[in-house]
Amino acid sequence: MLIQALNGEFIEIDVDDIEAVSGFNWRINNHGYAVYGDSGRTFLMHRVILAASGTQVVDHSSGVRSDNRRSNIRICTHTQNMQNRKRASHNRSGYKGVYRRRDTGKWCAEISANGRRYRLARGLATPEEAYELYCLAADLLHGRYSNHG
Repeated sequence: MLIQALNGEFIEIDVDDIEAVSGFNWRINNHGYAVYGDSGRTFLMHRVILAASGTQVVDHSSGVRSDNRRSNIRICTHTQNMQNRKRASHNRSGYKGVYRRRDTGKWCAEISANGRRYRLARGLATPEEAYELYCLAADLLHGRYSNHG
């Protein structure tokens, strides 16, 4: 079900959650989250729906922050939330986990998991080869929180 935010954008929720979110002036903030409140205290819709405590992390599995259906939001750890991140905006290769070595011009793949950084490959001819390795490792190491960017 779609509900319209104050700023005209739409927020997706489950019908069963209408009661939990009704009565508030929801808007979409600069980060794309559905929120209500003022400068003193802001409440995030996805946390309200899951009744998340202050220390719990809530993840949008699809990465769409205005999709607050229960099939798209889940309680997770900070690490799992980071594993589900998209490709960084400053990424120059165009692929998550892939970079080009300045000294050789060759492509490399890296991933972080379990508090370690894994160098998957160095010296590959194309970024696509490196990205394929990254995706395989992400699926193996991050499981259902894997995000290929």
